[in-house]
Amino acid sequence: MFSNKSLTLLIASLSCTIALPLAACSTGTTEQKSTASSSEQAQEQDAPQPRLAVATEHGVRIFDSNLKQVASFDLPARPTLSTLGDHRHVAAVLTKNNAVEIIDAGSWSVPHGDHSHYYTTEPSKAQQALEGAKPIHVVSNAKSGSSAIFFDDDAEGRVLDAENLEKGQLDAAQRIKAKEAHHGVVVPLANDQMLVSQKGSHLADTITLLGTDGKTIGNFDCSEMHGEDVYANTAIFGCSDGVLKIDQGNATTIPSPDASGERVGAITFNHDASAALGDWGDESLLLIRDNQASVVPTPAAFGNRISLPEGGFAYLDTKGVLHILDDHAVEQRSIPVTKEWTKPKGHGGVEPSITAALHGDDTLVWVSEPKSNTLYQVNLSDDSITHTDVEGAPASLAAVG
Repeated sequence: MFSNKSLTLLIASLSCTIALPLAACSTGTTEQKSTASSSEQAQEQDAPQPRLAVATEHGVRIFDSNLKQVASFDLPARPTLSTLGDHRHVAAVLTKNNAVEIIDAGSWSVPHGDHSHYYTTEPSKAQQALEGAKPIHVVSNAKSGSSAIFFDDDAEGRVLDAENLEKGQLDAAQRIKAKEAHHGVVVPLANDQMLVSQKGSHLADTITLLGTDGKTIGNFDCSEMHGEDVYANTAIFGCSDGVLKIDQGNATTIPSPDASGERVGAITFNHDASAALGDWGDESLLLIRDNQASVVPTPAAFGNRISLPEGGFAYLDTKGVLHILDDHAVEQRSIPVTKEWTKPKGHGGVEPSITAALHGDDTLVWVSEPKSNTLYQVNLSDDSITHTDVEGAPASLAAVG
């Protein structure tokens, strides 16, 4: 989705060659090893060709929109996956291994005036990993193509732009330092400014805005910060007493809507940042809209929440039902997908996950079910469901294309 100079040169031709300085991996349904750096043929497609990265206890598998496995990468542990800002690469975070592997899932789009061009190539894994102490949070800005990976025990975020990713130049990542080690984040803005969390007594309690010269522009209070998202130059953070929204450098604190003592721990913008949806206790959500917060009850506990590419949100509850909401968090319909499941205690447990992408005029939602080794694909155009078996308890998901 992000255009850069090297990609726009390709648009004039229907098929073209892109130099990918990443380790290549042949397609197939068996496990693939990364190989030496080589050039691959990129093929132009008539429509978006989304691909899905699936984390298992063995590593990462890549599937196409027909649920055909096109590649597999062995890793030393189960990763947590995040789609990076160029919507082509995926970060496979190995927190206990102090490393982040970067995988080119091999599908992307390039805007060109009133339309886009779509390309695919064979998936590949970067020859080197990003190494550092305790990587956890990955924050990506699709409007700028940049992504920041925060290494908690190094008090450092590393920012990769689309050009770094395309060329495999992970060493060129910009390094953004916090003052002290903590469980934190760096949030890249589209204007090349950065938002950096700063250590508090437990979690972070301050967000610092850095200019393009690295100097501090301002500091904003956010007690026990956890949960964040970004769209262009607007960022949102979960705080112990509400939500902090920073828009073009101007901060607004949106107070908690009740005295329940609940707080946001994870939050996501919708497709245009006109609304955001966070968790609020075990069986309710928090909607942020027009700088107001309101509680949205849910019929059961739930897993991760996602924004849908053409508007609205979705979540999977513990009864196995996929709920589709509009931009006001009003439920439009519900679709039974998986069996009932139980949320693991604490953070980092293995549980079902969902993600979504466009495929032509269709919105596809993928749902993992680790207990049954199953991956589901739901087409929201007709609510049809297909599935495939995935060994290794599939959980974390990331979509590209």
